[in-house]
Amino acid sequence: MDIKCAKCHEPWDAYGVRHGDMTPEESRRFLKGEGCPGCNFGTKCPDCSGTGKESNWSPHSSCICGGNHYLIVRLLDAKGQMGYLPPGGCFPERTRVKLTPKEPVPDQFAVHFDFTPNVKTLTPEQRRQAVVMQQLEWHQCRDGWYLSAKLACPQPHAEAPACTVCGGDGKFHQRGEDKQPLFQIAGEMLGDDTDGLQSILEDHS
Repeated sequence: MDIKCAKCHEPWDAYGVRHGDMTPEESRRFLKGEGCPGCNFGTKCPDCSGTGKESNWSPHSSCICGGNHYLIVRLLDAKGQMGYLPPGGCFPERTRVKLTPKEPVPDQFAVHFDFTPNVKTLTPEQRRQAVVMQQLEWHQCRDGWYLSAKLACPQPHAEAPACTVCGGDGKFHQRGEDKQPLFQIAGEMLGDDTDGLQSILEDHS
């Protein structure tokens, strides 16, 4: 069964909310009705991921980002340094890595995007243009760990229309009924009883 976000009404699997789809802190905030990662807890338009551009325009763009103006990439170890897998392999364990916003990805990383059988890598020139917009999360695959990041699209392309949901500002705008008060009341009634809280939220979401 799904629980809908109190802010943007995005459905989230009830089991997954408490078992890996969100961090413990995100899960706690979600169950209190503060929003979800999709709308960045009521601060980012979930339809355009905060870009202010129409995401459904992507089929009309020949750009490698599909008109979204950004790429979600996977960063792997590129040099095979001590403690790592061979070049292009995943990190065997999570490390403390801080990417610098508005700067290119450091050469120590291999940059991949898209999925099998269409995995792609950025050319040296594209790497210089694809500056870091946001460092995302570590993910585990069968070979180990990799870091995901949001990079600016390195390829010039026609301008996408403004997002019709947020009007182009990329900010969250409340739509429909605001269920946050209901979530807050349920949380106050049940305190730390998250199992009971989950059942009430499932009934009313």
